[in-house]
Amino acid sequence: MKHQQPKALLRPPQSRNRQVRSGISAVRSKLRKNQLQEAAVQLHQLQQLEPSSTEVALMQSELLTKAGDHDRSCQLLKQVLNHHPGLVPALVLFADAHTAAKRYLDALDALERAHQLTPNDYAIARNLAATLARLRRMSDAADILAPVVRKSDSPADATQLAGLYDMAGKLEQSLACYDSIKQNIPDVHVLKAGALLVQGDRANALQSLEQAMKQAPHNASLRLFIAKNFADVFKPAHQVREIDEILNTSGGGKLTREDRARLGFALGLAHERTGNFAEAFSAIEEANRHAAPAAGTDDSQPQEQVALSLSDYFTKTRLAQLAPGGDPSSKPVFVTGPPRSGTTLIEQIIASHPDAGSVGELELIPALKQSLVSLQSQDVRRCAKAWFAAVPESKKELKRIVDKSISTFSHTGLAMLMFPKSSFVFLRRHPMDIYWSAYREMFGTNALTFTYKPHTLVRYIQFSEHVMSLWRQRFPDRILTVRYEDIVSDPEPNIRSIISHLGLDWNDSCLNFHASRSEVRTASMAQVRKPVYKSSVGKWQAYRSQLAPVASALSEQIAEYEKNSE
Repeated sequence: MKHQQPKALLRPPQSRNRQVRSGISAVRSKLRKNQLQEAAVQLHQLQQLEPSSTEVALMQSELLTKAGDHDRSCQLLKQVLNHHPGLVPALVLFADAHTAAKRYLDALDALERAHQLTPNDYAIARNLAATLARLRRMSDAADILAPVVRKSDSPADATQLAGLYDMAGKLEQSLACYDSIKQNIPDVHVLKAGALLVQGDRANALQSLEQAMKQAPHNASLRLFIAKNFADVFKPAHQVREIDEILNTSGGGKLTREDRARLGFALGLAHERTGNFAEAFSAIEEANRHAAPAAGTDDSQPQEQVALSLSDYFTKTRLAQLAPGGDPSSKPVFVTGPPRSGTTLIEQIIASHPDAGSVGELELIPALKQSLVSLQSQDVRRCAKAWFAAVPESKKELKRIVDKSISTFSHTGLAMLMFPKSSFVFLRRHPMDIYWSAYREMFGTNALTFTYKPHTLVRYIQFSEHVMSLWRQRFPDRILTVRYEDIVSDPEPNIRSIISHLGLDWNDSCLNFHASRSEVRTASMAQVRKPVYKSSVGKWQAYRSQLAPVASALSEQIAEYEKNSE
């Protein structure tokens, strides 16, 4: 959104009333301490003393945002900005209120205006970069953050910028950022190895890991990365002994919960590869206990309720009525399913076609949801435009663009609302293979935390089967359902079916997807660099006795899945 550039106003007009100025200082202190009730009482008194004070209005908006009344905060800030369009603190507060309400596109508008007015304000630049990253515009975020990093000596800043360049597919710039960090930080070498591995460069990734191993052989991130991606190079039996030593030495008492989780998962995977399944299960179970969020922080049930409400609302008739408000492009392809169901495999198969490409796991619809649920055509088109803004320029002219977001099956109606002509591929896999493959995996920080507790992971698998069934029944022409086991047991006819569903001509490169140089950023990035293999089917059977309670809880889903596979 373009705005006429007003004159920058870095602070609001100050009150001439000494009592009001003193009161504002006191309220600011109370807001910092989160003493909201006391701040509200004092602000009411100040408003009576000086109803037109812009400073008081800004404090009131900050209070409303902290109290969760985001809409009233935004209304108040709109009034302030009507009188002072260049008031930077008001724009920042406006962005904060929209961010708190998860209206990220509106937050972006406010921050872009603030950044235009004060391009050298690095706090605003950081905030703008974070919002662009949240909207998956990684290259734009890197461009905003780069001047900040050039003025900073912080390794954290350089690491963040390197990560943005990596996510933007700019490997050269990413590596340059990592190499610019003078301090010997083992995690940096691991992150650098990850960036190289995303591009399929195993040789240089291994060199980076060897550097990290020399500097800090006890590093937990390093050990987990090796276990997941380089078990063929670092012998599992040696890894078991070394990780046991790290966990059991006196230094192990200083490990964080997260590091204990990383080491536990690495130990479990190493035991598994040596065939010691009892020890593997014990280590993975312990790792999950360390990785699991604290009691009361699981928000999966409210998310499930939202997903079910969306599936109830978006009937075939209603979506047909709303279709004119969406983007007419048929380019988007949404590949989705539960984590570890084979979505990365299908993504890479499609992306290996010369007329298709992938943007990986955008997970953008949850960030756009608050704008989409208005159902207003202008909001829907704006969100569709935001989705395309996250697509690299090099891929925008392709016939099909794959978004492999796990959340899409919960938000299928919103994806169809944005793109009425888009295509969908749903992945299914044996419930127990999904369970075990997810339970033995440590995902990114604060990502997929429901996988770390057996009951929440079971509930998620049950929920995903139910919701995907609702969408499949409603839109059998739009949604192709693919079974992971069918792909690995008989690849060619099933891959041909996928390519046909997307309206693409057949190309033999789809059978050689593992040779593709396309980026892979998920937990499956090592596996999809190999041809189709069957060893992952039924892997849970090695833990049949330990997983008996889980199999019992999923008995209905297992029976239905196995019945349909006959």
